[in-house]
Amino acid sequence: MDHDRGVTVRWGVAGPGPVAGKVLRDLAYVPNAALTAVGSRSADVEESVLLRYPGGRSALLFASLRSPAPGEARVLGTSGWIQVPPRFHYPSRIVLHRYGHDPEAIDAPLTGAGYTHELVEVTERVAGGHTESEIMPLADTVAVQDVLGEIADQLGMRVIEGPAELP
Repeated sequence: MDHDRGVTVRWGVAGPGPVAGKVLRDLAYVPNAALTAVGSRSADVEESVLLRYPGGRSALLFASLRSPAPGEARVLGTSGWIQVPPRFHYPSRIVLHRYGHDPEAIDAPLTGAGYTHELVEVTERVAGGHTESEIMPLADTVAVQDVLGEIADQLGMRVIEGPAELP
């Protein structure tokens, strides 16, 4: 990691309490990062989303802030599937299931609560004057945001943005 640029990247965290708390804890592992704002939202939301892709492919997503769920993900394919055990958004292990083979566990220990790698990457890119990451290029980020925007539109969610007031 390049920490010699003398640039501090200021972070603001907005999100549900438990996730925001984990991000805040992980910021302690990130050189050249400083927390400047924290916000939280309160919503009783539950949704199911079916995404359709060319060639008959699809994805089924479920999210809830109201109902307990296992917090795992599975990616299914024609030759097997990948299981991402809870909590899928910061896993320390994935399990590859291939037809005709024993399951293969792949372990990658976490630093912090699991968000450190993302925080380090963004902090390094911003501090280095880069406008995007080689790991997650801007085009990929925009594609994800487009899908999330379409989901929000179909669910009737209204995003309100405005100036933030810091103490």
